[in-house]
Amino acid sequence: MSFLTPSRQDILNYVNLANSTSYVLADVTFGTPAPTEGSWQGNVTDKNTVVRITAAAGGTFQGSAVVVYDRLNLASLANIKGFKPRVTAPATTHDLLASIKYFTGLSLSVNDIEATPMTDNGNGTYSGTLTAKAGSWGWYGSLPITVQKGGDRLSDIITDVTLDGLNYPTTSDQEIYGALYMYPYDMTPYFNTLIDLEDGVALTTEQVNALVLAFNAVDVSSGKGLWTGSGAATTWTLGGAKCVRNGLNGSDLPTNPGYKYVAVIELRADVTTPRGVMYLHYNDYTDPNAV
Repeated sequence: MSFLTPSRQDILNYVNLANSTSYVLADVTFGTPAPTEGSWQGNVTDKNTVVRITAAAGGTFQGSAVVVYDRLNLASLANIKGFKPRVTAPATTHDLLASIKYFTGLSLSVNDIEATPMTDNGNGTYSGTLTAKAGSWGWYGSLPITVQKGGDRLSDIITDVTLDGLNYPTTSDQEIYGALYMYPYDMTPYFNTLIDLEDGVALTTEQVNALVLAFNAVDVSSGKGLWTGSGAATTWTLGGAKCVRNGLNGSDLPTNPGYKYVAVIELRADVTTPRGVMYLHYNDYTDPNAV
């Protein structure tokens, strides 16, 4: 018997090898295996198991044959170095089989193993006993086993693999998002305008007008020369905007860490270009003409 091949296939492989045949599983059915010990076969063979193989009904072949072979003792698995499967919250030993297959290649199935309970030891491990079913074609005996919690395969957990895409941070490729649009601009020359903006307070008309002048001065992209303070316009306007936060930059913000200060400006909900929130970066201003 092989550790790695499902039991019936393994038995049939040996039948084919010994008899120069090429039977497949669809050609035959397997009877219930029995130990040779205590039977007449036990007196004439050193093999531990006997099973009858019968030609499948309606198939090409007919009749049956009795073969003897060695089933494997589950206790022998303890001899495998590193036989320490990992399973998250197994209820019975059947919950171990996929992990045992993944980590060791052993082809144990629910037809081989009794569904005996697993015990949570409370320390990240689970204990139980792998016990072969009496009718297992490949295994007999039992093996006490302790498994560690974990080892989940991503392929078993991530089953929905079709994602919406990465139109971050907008829902459409056609949208112009404020956080991205204003990110590259250095607003340090307008330190005096920005530093006085108060958290959670709508911009005054004076502040809007001052920022409109600043934006039109620095903007070299789509909004160049288009910024206004109109409360009715829905594009390129600061009318109705509010300062959400202003002061020292922080790691909790999606901002450029090269700047000391950030003013977070929230545009009106109906403003579509750009939309959302803008992060205005600035540092302490030094007048280059000062002496």
